[in-house]
Amino acid sequence: MADEEIESLSAISAHDEMARRIGAHVAGETMSDRELQDTREFFVQRLEHPGLEEAGRALESNNLAAINVIIGDSGLLEEADRLSRFAYEQLPIPEVMSTRGSVLVAMGKYREGLELLQQALGGLRPDHRDATNASVAVAQLHLGDVFAARTSMAQMETEPNLPASKEA
Repeated sequence: MADEEIESLSAISAHDEMARRIGAHVAGETMSDRELQDTREFFVQRLEHPGLEEAGRALESNNLAAINVIIGDSGLLEEADRLSRFAYEQLPIPEVMSTRGSVLVAMGKYREGLELLQQALGGLRPDHRDATNASVAVAQLHLGDVFAARTSMAQMETEPNLPASKEA
């Protein structure tokens, strides 16, 4: 196997592990500050990869924007805004729409973010809705709708990878 092919397989494996850890972080198995920074650096490096095509660049931009929001450093929001806007323009799928909406909410653009987040929810797998519901709740709270925010929080899963109960 050529070195380039081995490196490519290694990057895929590392990428999958990063995605798994981010999902686990959102589901409650929090990552340390060091792990979050390492994950951010990984996605920065992925964006610099010369062979990345537009769809791949959009996905990696989305990943970096998402980790910037998770880190919670306001200094990273401008980059998250730029990256998530690019990703959404290139690839307007629910996962990217959710990240874009979360970035807007983190920036205080609650109405605009809420609209995207609510659109994204319908297309997300049940095990990917928690972070989106949390951002929806934050936007609703800031817009003064406490009841809607509580409802959004109640829709969050109680166990990872299981759909939330539909019973009232």
